[in-house]
Amino acid sequence: MNERTKKVYNGFTTLSKTEQSELIKEINKYIKKPVTQKKAIPEHREKTIGVVLGPLGGACPCCGR
Repeated sequence: MNERTKKVYNGFTTLSKTEQSELIKEINKYIKKPVTQKKAIPEHREKTIGVVLGPLGGACPCCGR
């Protein structure tokens, strides 16, 4: 498993069973989308969630930093 995959897997394992199920559903929806829609998702996510550039006040649950 490469380092990026390990980080995502680590984050996934810290989720509750309900959160894991929700994420799996979202990933399956993403996989079924046409390529043209997949490219728009990261742009939409950045606009919706925003980018945090400051300290998080703790370690990232995915990468541990």
